[in-house]
Amino acid sequence: MTTTVEERTFAADTAVIGMARRFVRDHVDAAAPHLNAIDDIELAASELVSNAIEHGAGPDFRVAVAIDDSSVVIEVTSGYVGNSLPQLAQWDPPSAAAISGRGLHLVRTVSDEVWTEIGEATLLVGCRFKPAL
Repeated sequence: MTTTVEERTFAADTAVIGMARRFVRDHVDAAAPHLNAIDDIELAASELVSNAIEHGAGPDFRVAVAIDDSSVVIEVTSGYVGNSLPQLAQWDPPSAAAISGRGLHLVRTVSDEVWTEIGEATLLVGCRFKPAL
C-alpha cells in the first residue's frame, strides 16, 4: 500500500464535529476497509476536532488523515495564540468531578503516539495508530 493523504478544512463550529469524524472514517474505510481500530481512530479524531474548536483561534481548522502500510495518522491544525503547551505527560485525566478535560487523555490512551507542533500562529495535534493493516 502506498501512502494516501486526505486533507479538509472545516469551520470552527461544533456543528461540524460529526462531519469531520465522518471525513476521517470514510478515508480510513476506503484505504483500509477491514481495520479493527476504526472506532478508536474515530474517537481520537472527534476529540482532536473538539479541542480545535474549543481552544483554537480562528474561523477554521484543518484535518489531515494519512494511511500507509503500517499506520494511520490524524493531524488537526488550528489557529493558536500562545507559545507553550503543557507537556504530553501532563495530559492526565482530570478529577472525576471535572466537567471537561478528558479528550487529550483519551487520545493518548487509544493511540500509539501523540505529538504537538506549535507554528507561527498554529497548533497541530497529531496521533498515530499502528494497527494491523
